[in-house]
Amino acid sequence: MLRIKYGFTLLITTLFITACGTDNGETTDAGADNTAPQNYTVDAGADQITMQGSLVTLAGNTDLDESQVAAYAWRQLSGISITLNNANTATASFIAPAVDTTQVPVFQFSVTDNNGTQIVDSVNITISAGTTDNPSAPIANAGEDLNVPGRQYVTHIGYGTDADGTISAYSWTQVAGKEVIIENPDSDTLSFEAPLVVGNELLRFELTVTDNQGNSATDLMDVTVTDKGSAQVVAAIGMPAVGYPDDYIYYSVARPAIGRNGHVAFFGVADTSIRSTVNASNALWAGMADNLQLIAREGDNIIGLPGNIQFNSVGAATTPVVTESGHVGFFARLQGAVNNATNVAIMAKVGQNISSVIRAGTSAPGLPATSVVSGLTGFSFTDAGMLISGMVDISNPALWYWDFNTLTLIAMADLANKYTVPEETLSFDNSCSYASVTANPSVGFNLNGGGINNQGEIVFFALFTDADCSSAAAILGWKDGNLRKIIELNDPVENMSEVV
Repeated sequence: MLRIKYGFTLLITTLFITACGTDNGETTDAGADNTAPQNYTVDAGADQITMQGSLVTLAGNTDLDESQVAAYAWRQLSGISITLNNANTATASFIAPAVDTTQVPVFQFSVTDNNGTQIVDSVNITISAGTTDNPSAPIANAGEDLNVPGRQYVTHIGYGTDADGTISAYSWTQVAGKEVIIENPDSDTLSFEAPLVVGNELLRFELTVTDNQGNSATDLMDVTVTDKGSAQVVAAIGMPAVGYPDDYIYYSVARPAIGRNGHVAFFGVADTSIRSTVNASNALWAGMADNLQLIAREGDNIIGLPGNIQFNSVGAATTPVVTESGHVGFFARLQGAVNNATNVAIMAKVGQNISSVIRAGTSAPGLPATSVVSGLTGFSFTDAGMLISGMVDISNPALWYWDFNTLTLIAMADLANKYTVPEETLSFDNSCSYASVTANPSVGFNLNGGGINNQGEIVFFALFTDADCSSAAAILGWKDGNLRKIIELNDPVENMSEVV
C-alpha cells in the first residue's frame, strides 16, 4: 500500500548572517538545503502470506533522501501480539508465532520528515497454522444457511481458501435430512431440487475442499425446506384478468402447467362478465405466481407469421410446457388467412418475445421446398431447445430440433429417400431406412418434457424397414448433429440370460 504526502508549508523567517572572521578573511558556507519536499511517498510493502515459525521481514520505503528523514517507526495495529526487531528502522522483522488458526496481524510503517510531518502506510501479514514441512489445511466455507419451499430448485455456491496453496477440488455430500439428488457434487456449487415436505425438514450438507498439497477441510450448511402449506391462488374465475382492461375478468382458466423453478402458464378466456361471452377473448398467461404476464391474446400478431395471420386460441386438449428458466411452449390455433390445413402452429415464449416455431402447411424444414409439414403431433421443450414431432407430406413422421433460432431435421420416415443411420451405429444393414420415428414409443399429443434434456441431448424411438431389417427397432440419441445408439432390439440385457 502506498501513501503520498501532498502539502504546502509557508516559512516566514528573518535570517541574520554574521560573517565570522578567519585568519585568511574567508566566510563559512551556509550549507545545502535538506528541507523535505512538498510531496513524497511512503510504502509499507505488499501484503504477505507466511507460516508459523518463519522469519518475516517488513521493508518500508520512501522517496525522501535519508538527510530529509527525521525518524522511521514500525508498530503493530491489530492481531496476535508480536515483538518486532529493529522497529525504529525502515526494515523491521519478526519470527511468526505459533498459531492454531490462520491469523492476520496488521503493521504500520511511519516516516517523519525534518519538517515534523509524519506519513504512514500499513501492511497485512497472514500467518498460517502450517509449517514448511507440514503445510496448512485449507479453509472451507459452505456459505449461509437457507430456507426454501418444497419443490424449489436450489443453487448455492461454496468457497475454499488456502494460505499456502490453491484449492484443487470441491465435494458436496448430504449428511442429514430427507435424501435429495445433488447434481454435479464434485463442484463448488450445490444444486438440487428441494423435496415436498409436511411441516419443515432440515437438510444438512457438508462441503469438502482439498488443496493442491492434498490437505482438506470441511464445513456444514443447512437448508430448511418449508411446507408450502395452503395453495396459492394464481387465477380464478371472476378475478381481474391480467393484461386486460380493468373491467375484464377471467371467464375461464384451464390446463395449467408449472416449471421446476415455480414459473406457471395457463390458458383461459377473459370477458367483461361471467354470465355471457359477448366480449370473450382467448389468451395465454405465464410468469411467477405473483408476477403474471399476458403472453398472447386472440387477434395478436406473432413473430414469424405473416401479418394477415393472428393468434386465435390454444390447441385442443393440450397443456403448455414450462422450462426451468420460464420459457413456455404451446400449441396454437390461428385465424386470418388460414384454412384447416394451415391453422395450427407450435409457438414459444422466450424472454419477453413470443414467436411461431413451426406451422402446419408450410415447407418442411431441412427438406426440398415441395415437401410440406402436413401435421404437428407433439413437442418437448427445455432450456436447451425444442424437439418437435410432426408429419411430412401426409404419411411420413419426422423430428426437428429448434435451438431458439433455426430448425434442424433429425430424422424422417420416407421409403423413397433413405435418411439412414451411420453404419457403425447399428448392428443391422445400413441400407435400412426409418419406417417410423417418434420421441416416445407411446407418444401423445404433447410430450410433456420428454425427448430432450437441459444439455440438448435428444432421445427418440425408431422403427426401420427394408427386407433385411423389417423387425429392426432402436432407441437413438442425437446431439449437435451426432447420432448414437442407446439400445436396439435383441441387445442382451446385463445380468440376464434373455434378450429384449
